[in-house]
Amino acid sequence: MHSNQNSNSTTFHSFEPVTPVSAPLQLTADLRYILGIPHTKLASTAQLLRQQGHCIGERSEDEQTAVIHWMLGHYLRRGIHWRVFAYAELDASDKFPGFPGDES
Repeated sequence: MHSNQNSNSTTFHSFEPVTPVSAPLQLTADLRYILGIPHTKLASTAQLLRQQGHCIGERSEDEQTAVIHWMLGHYLRRGIHWRVFAYAELDASDKFPGFPGDES
């Protein structure tokens, strides 16, 4: 929305990132996978995260946001090995179907 206030009163603050960025993030196959997962494919992972105490809303979009954020955290810390650590954190049972697209 636009206001009728005088634009001269606008104050700009310098941008300081929350997390320092040392290099541009390459759009790898793993990163494309994580960022491109449809919200309809993440219910089982969201449920496991809830069981571990993560606070996730009930809408599929809430599940998508939480799971992608969680996966991205693993990716940024572990690189191409993110899935191994993500599975280990989930302590997934045989009932867990895996992440979307994983081979059984």
